[in-house]
Amino acid sequence: MNYQLGNWSLIDIETTGIDPSYDAVIDVGFLSFSGTKLVSEYRSLVRTDIELSQFIQKLTGIKPHMLKQAPSWPEVSIEISHLEGHRLLAHNASFEKMFLSDIFAHDSTEFVDSIPYLALLHPGRSSLGLESFMIDYSIAEKEEHRGYEDARALLQVMLASLYKLQMDPHRYQFTLAQFEKHMPQDYWFLGFLSLDANQILELANAIGFDLQNTHYKPDLEKNNILQLNSLSPVGNDAFSQKTIEEIFSKEGRIFQQFKSFESRESQKEMSVRVARSLAQGVHALIQAPTGTGKTLAYLIPSALYQLKTNNQILVSTGTKALQEQAMQKDIPIMKSVLGLADDFKVAQLIGSGNHLCELLFRRKMEEELDLFSSERPFDLAVAKIYMELIYYHNALNSQSDKLTRLDLPYVLKINNNEIRSWEEETKVDFRSCIGNKCPFKNHCSYLNGLREAKDAQMIIGNHALLLTWPKGVPRPSYIIADEAHRIEHEATSAYSLEFSQINFDSFLKQLQQMQALGALFYLLGFEDGSQTLIDELRKEARSVLEMLYDHFHVLPDQVENYFKKMPKYNDLYWNERPMIDAEKMTDQLSASIFNHLQSIQFILESFLAKLTPINSRFEGVNFENEQKMMAYSRFESFYSHLSDLVVALDAGLRGRANSVASFSYKEGAGFVIQSSPIDVGRIIQKELLEPATAVVFTSATLANADGSMATQGVEWMTGYSYLDPAKRFKTGLYLPPVFNYKEQAKVFVCSDTPNLWEPHFTPVIIDRVEKLIEKLGGRTLLLFSSKVRFEQAREILLKKFDGKLPLFIQGMGANVVDEFKKSQGGILLGMESFGEGIDIPGDDLEFILIDKIPDIRQEIVIQERRNFYDKTFGNEFTDYFLAGRTRSLHQKIGRLIRTANDRGGAIVVDNRIKNWKSNTLKQFKQLMLPYEVQFADMENAVLEIEKFLLRD
Repeated sequence: MNYQLGNWSLIDIETTGIDPSYDAVIDVGFLSFSGTKLVSEYRSLVRTDIELSQFIQKLTGIKPHMLKQAPSWPEVSIEISHLEGHRLLAHNASFEKMFLSDIFAHDSTEFVDSIPYLALLHPGRSSLGLESFMIDYSIAEKEEHRGYEDARALLQVMLASLYKLQMDPHRYQFTLAQFEKHMPQDYWFLGFLSLDANQILELANAIGFDLQNTHYKPDLEKNNILQLNSLSPVGNDAFSQKTIEEIFSKEGRIFQQFKSFESRESQKEMSVRVARSLAQGVHALIQAPTGTGKTLAYLIPSALYQLKTNNQILVSTGTKALQEQAMQKDIPIMKSVLGLADDFKVAQLIGSGNHLCELLFRRKMEEELDLFSSERPFDLAVAKIYMELIYYHNALNSQSDKLTRLDLPYVLKINNNEIRSWEEETKVDFRSCIGNKCPFKNHCSYLNGLREAKDAQMIIGNHALLLTWPKGVPRPSYIIADEAHRIEHEATSAYSLEFSQINFDSFLKQLQQMQALGALFYLLGFEDGSQTLIDELRKEARSVLEMLYDHFHVLPDQVENYFKKMPKYNDLYWNERPMIDAEKMTDQLSASIFNHLQSIQFILESFLAKLTPINSRFEGVNFENEQKMMAYSRFESFYSHLSDLVVALDAGLRGRANSVASFSYKEGAGFVIQSSPIDVGRIIQKELLEPATAVVFTSATLANADGSMATQGVEWMTGYSYLDPAKRFKTGLYLPPVFNYKEQAKVFVCSDTPNLWEPHFTPVIIDRVEKLIEKLGGRTLLLFSSKVRFEQAREILLKKFDGKLPLFIQGMGANVVDEFKKSQGGILLGMESFGEGIDIPGDDLEFILIDKIPDIRQEIVIQERRNFYDKTFGNEFTDYFLAGRTRSLHQKIGRLIRTANDRGGAIVVDNRIKNWKSNTLKQFKQLMLPYEVQFADMENAVLEIEKFLLRD
């Protein structure tokens, strides 16, 4: 098919802000083309009376004096108006459209967004920001945030992406065919995708872009797994305390592989404890402070035990990112030290709900053909092409490179409802998965992952997977749970039941479309005399849908009114209340909401009861053809969805043992009814510890330094408290700090500050540390717990330090932490959670400012846990509440000392401690060990840190 590009332009603007009713354009740039011919280029600053914020000045490099002699907006608008009738290409084009659409008198000028196009050319790529593309194609190290430069950079990215795609002819032809099949024929990027090699080079030459020498860094780094030469292999009988101690000794195997290795008694002691836990079949708790080397301390004895006994080992981490770190770095080191060859199989496994089911996708595609005409809405076309490319990729790649739901870019899901819908409706449900009967089994990331896990000696998973283990592969009986301080949160998520407005609405749409029930009718049609049953079910389904809509039609508005009556209602965040109690309702609105929900529960429960015996007759059936398998899978997924809704709503309305029900609402997201477990420790003991032979819980932050405080709370949340003494070590192992925190760190908590909510809070605390930051030459991390204070701090810091010290701000670029490290003297600013997980060793970071002692979320389930803990174990304030807050603070201050040579100071400001009792302050200090916290006013704290860090 012959596509014409016509007249098109790449355009980019910079503005004073994001609100076109108030803010103004300050920079414009565009490149205009006719076909593949460059017609014109334009760049101009724009004069404005609106004050430029420090943030905008930092982001763009545009200063107020630069705009004084610039053309006015009417003058620049005339130049832009010459693009009328063009396709205007921009990255996130809705932003340009907000500010520029009034310039064009007719609808012939179309704004075209490059984000969907680039997403389709890079399926599975998580970041779709222009800067990240520029970095990965080696176009530039960062985005200029200037009109012309960014417009030109976008074209370079588009050309490099197409050039890369055409280097793989099969994938290119498949991608082009999907565009032609699903996209509207007037979609401009369809023509761009059809350009031949000469036309691509012509465009590249027109802007002086050396296209043929570009490369895509992720392709080069695709298999960026640490490569090491292995030592001689250990024997299968090497599992012994003596061997393990020798491996970690000064002249042992690790030293032979890494000459910089320093033997540590704590690492050796941890490794021996892990080995004893595995060998004796008992559960263990180990606190391994920063610098212990805990990953190797549990990987090496685990591998040796596996070699001796052939028992499979599961290593569970806190996040998928830590899983990947283990696979790319830690496992290769462990293998090289022990001399293990590739036949020691280590598999990475993620939960079933994170995978995409091609069988469900194909079924949905068939149904879509019945529901829609050939004129496809754009978002739907993008969703179909994107999903097709995911499955095409998975069919061609090995398990380690297959794409899952975790690889779908967040920005694409947020901006495209169809992507969200297709992703949700085609996710794997292990209950309805037909396993090896599936025609797509060889391409499936879920089934291939299970197969690899079955054959592996070691599995690397995460806590969500650990607590909701999939069917199809037995959970290993020997488990290492790293980052164990996350267990309470993960268990809450895993064992909560949730009935949400969004999920219920999705069910109603499925019921209305009758696709899943149509699949059931198809199966029933093969049975004699089934027509009567089919007619009854069809009639029942229509009646159920009508009754549900009668209630759901009014329910969302009533819930919104119910929450807006709260004294502290917030329209930006989730608002939470206890679930309405039928016996304590005092107002008509509450009663009406409860009655609607109770009626919905009854209707769903009755419908489920009618479908259950029918579903049962198909369970375990070996279907003889693909159509029947697809039909059953579709119906089973619908049935599971209905069952989940019934169970969750029943738990919310009637309650369940050991749980608390809450009712939440957020504008734009609707309502959620959640039943959450209170005693998570008891559940973990029953669901995880009892079936397992040995579970080792480990983290750098479980209790205080020597385990003298907060251990009871940790033992409770891990289920350790409920164990028979014969199944656990008497106490946890709390290894001593590796570093000399007394000599290496100064930590102050200061209360002589304004209240957190006062407007002058941020200016005051930054003003008090300004000179210290200057004297240190930067080397500072500032963390703020609210967006308002973060944005206020951003403006102040830019005004005070821009041009004096390099500033690196969360959200301003993809690599701010790496750039901060390279600066060797910058200021890094982020939100509170930004301070967890980043690693900045050495003297690049010497000072941290934190705007408050972290709080524990004031959710209903947390309050109930505090009450439960107080009644059951006692002293919930210290062991649970205060310990949780200090554990979080440890995670942030822990960025300060990463090696034996690091030194640093931290100031935590929080005037709430003025109201703390002396005993609470004493407990706080004990919980913060090994950091020796001092209470002081800010002036003295700054002076002490200055003397400490600049004493040489």
